Amino acid sequence: MTHIVTNSNGCKDTQNFIIYIGSNPSISMPNPGSTTGQCLPKFYSFTIAGFASNSPGTTYKIESNDKGIDTIFQHPPPSFFNKTYNNHSCGYTSPNPYPNSYYLKITASNSCGSSTQTIEPIQISTKPKANFSISPDTIVCINNDLTFTNTSINGKYINPSSPTLCDSSNLKEWAISPNTGWTVVSGVMTGFSTNAITINFQTVGIFQIKFVLYNNSSPCGTDTIIKTICVHPQSIPNFTFTQSPLCKNSTVQIANLSNTLTSCGTTKYSWSVLDSATNVVVSKGTKYSFVAPTDTNSINPKLLFTQAGKYKIRLTLTNRCGTSIKDTFLTVKDIPTVSFASQSFCDSQTVTFIPTYQPNYGTISSYNWIITPVGSTFVSGNSGSANPTIFFPLNITTAPITYTVKATATNECGISPVETQTVTLYPRPTISNAGPTKILCNATATTMAANTPIVGIGSWAKVSGPAGDSIVGPSNPSASIIGLNSTGNPSIYVYKWTISQISCTPSVSYDTIKVYPPSNSGTLASSATVCSGINSGNLVLSGNIGAVVNWEYSVAPFSTWTNIANTTTTLNYSNLTQTTQYRVAVQNGSSCAVVKSPFVTITVDSPSIGGLLSNFDTVCISGNSGNIAVNNKKGNIIKWQKNVSNPVNSSSWVDIASTANPLPYSGLTQSTWYRVIIQNGVCGAVTSDSVRIVVDSIPSNADAPDRFACAASLIGGINDSLIANNILIGKGNWTYISGPNTPTINSPNQNISTISNLNAGIHLIEWKVSNGKCPASRDTLKFTVYPLIQSTISSNQTICNGQSPALFTSTVPTGGNNIYNYQWQQSNDSITLLIF
Repeated sequence: MTHIVTNSNGCKDTQNFIIYIGSNPSISMPNPGSTTGQCLPKFYSFTIAGFASNSPGTTYKIESNDKGIDTIFQHPPPSFFNKTYNNHSCGYTSPNPYPNSYYLKITASNSCGSSTQTIEPIQISTKPKANFSISPDTIVCINNDLTFTNTSINGKYINPSSPTLCDSSNLKEWAISPNTGWTVVSGVMTGFSTNAITINFQTVGIFQIKFVLYNNSSPCGTDTIIKTICVHPQSIPNFTFTQSPLCKNSTVQIANLSNTLTSCGTTKYSWSVLDSATNVVVSKGTKYSFVAPTDTNSINPKLLFTQAGKYKIRLTLTNRCGTSIKDTFLTVKDIPTVSFASQSFCDSQTVTFIPTYQPNYGTISSYNWIITPVGSTFVSGNSGSANPTIFFPLNITTAPITYTVKATATNECGISPVETQTVTLYPRPTISNAGPTKILCNATATTMAANTPIVGIGSWAKVSGPAGDSIVGPSNPSASIIGLNSTGNPSIYVYKWTISQISCTPSVSYDTIKVYPPSNSGTLASSATVCSGINSGNLVLSGNIGAVVNWEYSVAPFSTWTNIANTTTTLNYSNLTQTTQYRVAVQNGSSCAVVKSPFVTITVDSPSIGGLLSNFDTVCISGNSGNIAVNNKKGNIIKWQKNVSNPVNSSSWVDIASTANPLPYSGLTQSTWYRVIIQNGVCGAVTSDSVRIVVDSIPSNADAPDRFACAASLIGGINDSLIANNILIGKGNWTYISGPNTPTINSPNQNISTISNLNAGIHLIEWKVSNGKCPASRDTLKFTVYPLIQSTISSNQTICNGQSPALFTSTVPTGGNNIYNYQWQQSNDSITLLIF
């Protein structure tokens, strides 16, 4: 149905609708019967009916569970559906359900519904498929075992009376034809469990193995398979041959008599030829060949031998039972050969000929000798002897005489080829003279001076000597020798001059060449420095090339040299008093120049002088420094030493790490002796005199307390005392500084000293304590002398008894220290004063 909608603008839309008019379809597929107890392959023709009234568009689908593809038909379906079953139904289940069954279902469907028709059960059994394996192979050697193993596919039987069981049990039967010549090693021939049997075969031939497989209850029948095996014999190779004629280029026909010629299976025949002496295989085409159409693998080959020899003909027979070999010896003969060498001699010669006769596996029956030109004679034997002795007369000419000698031999195969050789007689060579011995210096080449041969050929050859040389023109009597060296000191070369004549004893003489390297003075060891008058040593020459001619020495100004009669490489010297130079004269061989070594110097040092030390000094312990110098020394300062205890005791000296001159010092805290160690060159070290630096200690502090005195006590020159502290370090000294007069200090170097003639006033007196170079300690004593106190009282009074006197008054006192105490006294007799 089509629905079209159009609007006012003329636009339209179309929609198609499908309308099905029909009814629920019907279908029929009757069971054809006999669908159980059937065997593969099974063909069925199923009838399709009841579809005539179905509507067009009805679809028919036929499906099964036997792994087939569903079949689709459009209405109307065919009236028959044919199907062949090729697989058993074991393990399948139909919808009903029926075990071990196929089903076939047809479905008719359209838009109005569907209908189905199912045929079940369809039970298909299968017969077995017989097969077995043979191990290890279908070919076996006699008296060996073969194992036959069941590899069949079992049949499947579904019994309609008990369809739940899919019976796969099968009965096995083995049979072997012929039925003799074998025995069962393991297994049984018939039974349900007979899956393998092992048979030992004792007879050669063809055997057939039959295997039958069946299920007695199944209607599907049995299956049988037959296989063939071959039993090989143990191979025994054998053959014979005929040979004609006896010599080379004859043929050999071989007749194979081996026991495998009629056996089953494959047997390989291989023919080879070996050298009987070495047992080495002879290659085809070298000494023999196969005559066509036979070859190395023919059963009965034919061979052509082209070389004489002793051979082994070998048959190698190979089958499944292994490899066997048979060898038969064969001798092939040939005509003989004669072999001997040409010879040459000096003067006359008697020659016994002993040729090498090669009978080539035959037997030599005769010999023949011919010698030309005439002149030779048979000493023993004759021209028909195998080993005749023949005399050849003296050659008195200056040219060689040559004789031709021919020989043949005969055996059963014929006469040998003619062997032709020569005998040559030569005159003796000229006597050799190689020339005088040569002594050379540092030469690399020289010329020889040998005699020229009249008869024969001269030739130089090296006999001995270092490598690297060569002869230029070795056949020249005046040949040059190059490449000489002198490394052997001397390098000694021996050359021989040989004058040769063929077959004659050569005349030989020798020439010696001695090549010396240039004289080399070597190394003289060694320069030295010694102390004058007491010295000794050895000078040793090494590395020199040549002998010591003499030694020489020279002293200042070293302008002339004096010989020393010493030809050894060592020179001793002793107690030299001046510097001396030495050298050595060396000459290598008699042809090299004399050379002189570089000189060595024995330097003679003067004895050491310790010298004199200066700057004896005294210093204060505080902030001291100074220098000590050594003068008039001979040599170098090795070290300084100091001693703070006992300069006589050498163990008390301490080394100072300084070689300075002068030697500075500073910060000494105690008196110290110094000395210096002097050494001149290699002479023994000596010690200087010693010098002492005295270190004064800081003096004791000066302490002089001020003093006071009344002039009245000093009237008339009466002494008073100056008192200072006691001195532990240093010396004290009183010095008057200033005052109203200059008094007298009676003991100026004592810490307590009386002083006289002090007038009233203030006196300053210094007490100084000093100790050598140290700063003095000073203290100034202030000595105050007070003047006499003066004061007066009012005048005398005279009063009456009982009368009170007037008040006595005094004047302001003067003198003293202006600090006054007042005390009134009275006396009745002007002698005794009484204090109020």
